[in-house]
Amino acid sequence: MIEDLKVAQLLTLLDCSGVPQQFEEPLRHCPGPPGIRPRTVMAGLLVAASDHAAAADRARSAG
Repeated sequence: MIEDLKVAQLLTLLDCSGVPQQFEEPLRHCPGPPGIRPRTVMAGLLVAASDHAAAADRARSAG
């Protein structure tokens, strides 16, 4: 399980970077129904990458 504090830290990092906003502006003008917001996708990728890295670190120290 990923701690809430870790997720909050990653979301803060993402929001402070301004990257999601840079993706949302051009997509605002695309035709069709709205999809998943870029911030949501990027947050999921950050959390997954962080969890994967932590798991790899735990495996290295255990083995």
